[in-house]
Amino acid sequence: MIKAICFDLFFTLVEPSYSNNMLENENFLLGLTQEEWESYAEEETQYETRATGQIKDPEQIISNILKQLGKSV
Repeated sequence: MIKAICFDLFFTLVEPSYSNNMLENENFLLGLTQEEWESYAEEETQYETRATGQIKDPEQIISNILKQLGKSV
């Protein structure tokens, strides 16, 4: 049996919908507000590198956002 998980880290497939359980939201886990997370994730340079396929690794994408925030990786 084949099983698959679709993980839409930056809501490219669906509109953002945040869980009522804060522990399930990436912004909470990174110490950001929902608004901060969305603004950094959608920042032009960050978005362009993902959209053009220059960076495909989710860990690298999050690492880049944290570096932009001046937080340790």
